[in-house]
Amino acid sequence: QAPYQHNTPHTYTRSLSNKQSPHTVSTMGGGSESQQRSTRLVTIEPSIEFGQVKFDEAKNAIAMVTLRAPEYQGTATRASIDLVTVIDVSGSMSGPKIALVKETLEFITTQLSTDDRLSIVTFSDSAKEALPLTRMDTAGKANASAAIERMRASGSTNLSGGLELGLSQFKNRTDKMEVSSVLLLTDGEANRGYTSAPEIIDKVIKTRTSADDPTIRTNAVDCSIHCFGFGSDHNAALLRSISEAGYGSYFFIQRQESIADAFVDCIGGLISVAAKDLCVQLRVEEGITIKQALTTRYPCTFDTPHRQATVRIRDLQSEERRDLLFLLDIPVLSEEHAAPMDIGQITVTYENLVNPEETGPTVTLSGTFSIARPAVITDSQTVNTEIDKQRNRIVAAAAMEQASRRGDSGSLDEARESIQQAINHIIKSPTRADTFCVNLQR
Repeated sequence: QAPYQHNTPHTYTRSLSNKQSPHTVSTMGGGSESQQRSTRLVTIEPSIEFGQVKFDEAKNAIAMVTLRAPEYQGTATRASIDLVTVIDVSGSMSGPKIALVKETLEFITTQLSTDDRLSIVTFSDSAKEALPLTRMDTAGKANASAAIERMRASGSTNLSGGLELGLSQFKNRTDKMEVSSVLLLTDGEANRGYTSAPEIIDKVIKTRTSADDPTIRTNAVDCSIHCFGFGSDHNAALLRSISEAGYGSYFFIQRQESIADAFVDCIGGLISVAAKDLCVQLRVEEGITIKQALTTRYPCTFDTPHRQATVRIRDLQSEERRDLLFLLDIPVLSEEHAAPMDIGQITVTYENLVNPEETGPTVTLSGTFSIARPAVITDSQTVNTEIDKQRNRIVAAAAMEQASRRGDSGSLDEARESIQQAINHIIKSPTRADTFCVNLQR
């Protein structure tokens, strides 16, 4: 087992300029990856589960949009960052743990430049601002070192208080950097303030954004939240929920000597942001409906009657891949169309942090989904293995969630049945022998 779990690369990005005009790229079915990457833009790859659906048959099909950020190139400078570290200094962090955290924070300050700002918030019985958001010039780094040295471990774990104070560093700023993030580290259970995920998400992270519709909510501040859970005593479900609500990552740190590696990996990802404020819009042709957004991590809104879906993603790091999946309802047609026909269009707009001097600060990409509607399906139809693997992942995740609910209610036989049904589905799928799908069965 790895000492910690993560998915962030070590790379950097170019600073943002606001002087150029928007740039538009059109790609049919994703276009040539080599051609698109030569421009150092995000690439989009639309794909659909079936290449053919009989014209007289209605069918559900998964449409997938794959986003890939460009790779880092050595001539690029990186984006500036506002970084708030929220550190658990309760009694359980005493000894080697707090010493390692302090060493890690000292190292972080050496990696930040005069274009960056750092804040340090600590929490135990209550939360304290050890260092306000401070520019990391020579004087700022000296102040950060002094604040780190003063950190002492004692007391309880008021996680919600620490997170709330950390987020307030962003609320109170008069200007902001290109990238903003909170890093939250704890080794135990929250036992002061708000202690459950719904409370913390509702009271601390989210805020109502529409007076007319109370269900429309977004993050209270424009930042990502990354959570680090150290050891076996922390509440993994809580930290995972917080990181998902904050559009960040959850890191499980198994050994104390891995604390520094996990922090450095995360920050390496943050300062390699290639694109931010991505708006992904899928619009389908008349008669087709978008039944569901299967990727639930990102907020998605629908128009009526579900012909357009809009997903917003905070950022993409260098060389990062994101897959967005939608379930489409393909209707019966009155006549066959043997040649592929367009059934939907995808548009992606984002803020370019890699080479805005070449493209302008805003880039728009577009692509299409197409399928053939013949009278007879030919033997040449092949399975889209990437989508099939994603379908297996979704089936497995839904089964585990259902099994957990049934198990909590005491229905253990039904819980086992949920898991077995998912395993049976995966065993019968075309990608059942794929390593990823084999691991799902386990």
